[in-house]
Amino acid sequence: RRAHVSAPQGETPLLDVWIDAAARLLRPGGTLSLIWPAAGLAPVLARLSEGFGGIAVLPLHGKEAQPAIRILVRATKGGRAPLALLPGLVLADAAGWPTAAAEAVLRHGAALPLAAP
Repeated sequence: RRAHVSAPQGETPLLDVWIDAAARLLRPGGTLSLIWPAAGLAPVLARLSEGFGGIAVLPLHGKEAQPAIRILVRATKGGRAPLALLPGLVLADAAGWPTAAAEAVLRHGAALPLAAP
């Protein structure tokens, strides 16, 4: 089983609800995927440290040389692999056009690097 969640910025109580639900519903080895505001990375990691492992974090940057705007997080219930902070994905170039990497994912179905093996 897999669970996916996305939330508005600053919704830590919602984060608790989703992670608690995933912990109850997922079997060991099941994965939880989150799309979360980048500023919420610390609470996400803190909550996932309780019962989840094999955490992979992929930062999403609106443009190159800008801070991440979102994070994609994958965690495995009962996983033991160490945390993996992956190289960020830049969505748009300086002119605002999608980058080749973003186009590959969005238009051509390329897998994100955090896709479960």
